[in-house]
Amino acid sequence: SNDGKSLWQSGTVTWTPPDASMEFKTCVNNDMELYYYRVHWSAHLSDSDVWVDKVVGIPMPVPLTGSTGAFVAQDRLFLVKENRLECSPVSRPSVINGSEHVEFAMGDESQITGGCHLFSIQGSEYYSPILIFKKTATYLLTGTGPDWQRHELSRYDGLAAPDTLVVVNLPITIPGLGTTIAIGQGTTGIFISDGKPPRIVSKDIEQYFDPRHEDCIQPENLDKSVGFMDYDLLEYHWLFQSGTNAMRKEMVLNLEKMEWFEIDRGNHPLEFGFSVKDTYR
Repeated sequence: SNDGKSLWQSGTVTWTPPDASMEFKTCVNNDMELYYYRVHWSAHLSDSDVWVDKVVGIPMPVPLTGSTGAFVAQDRLFLVKENRLECSPVSRPSVINGSEHVEFAMGDESQITGGCHLFSIQGSEYYSPILIFKKTATYLLTGTGPDWQRHELSRYDGLAAPDTLVVVNLPITIPGLGTTIAIGQGTTGIFISDGKPPRIVSKDIEQYFDPRHEDCIQPENLDKSVGFMDYDLLEYHWLFQSGTNAMRKEMVLNLEKMEWFEIDRGNHPLEFGFSVKDTYR
């Protein structure tokens, strides 16, 4: 105010929001439930030649603490909180609020290790299912949200090493697989899923998952593996620690031939990898 006139100049009015447990939503005129606040002046504004056209507020931000991971699917940001998922509205990853925002649990209390979305086209229909992984379980979300239908694909195979999960758009037709697949490392092998239950594709190198074999990955190293794609050669590289001495190894799966081979880089083994591309190419 200035000279006794309220709203005399531009500015903002702020206050410390009360605890969420002290507030509640109210329905007015059968409209959607909202939080309402009353702004009160000690005198009529018209006495100061002031007329209010509209009042605009900014919702209190939701504290985004406790997240253990995140991924993007169907143009939404999904935050992982142990066994729960919290997603943003479409195309608004910075908004964790509103009618399109939803939070829900997946399966039992074990932690979610990753997620991704695939796509397929059947005739004129476009499908974009979402895969949700735990260490020993895989789930599928169908629909466009926020009211997804939830399906359990496996209670035994899941994603044990989060950094191995890669989504691949196949430029060729591979019998038995869709055009987009997810590939990663579980507890019993390397799996591929195109929206169906995970399929193990590492039988040729199963010694790395056989606890009776000296090359088996030790339990404490199971989640430390890394995976990345070489899209030019359509090859999936799997970096892991083998045996009790945690020897670094690099195995490669050629997706076109579905064949494994090993790369020996001598004293300079890879520890991490990811794909990049030139936007002008």
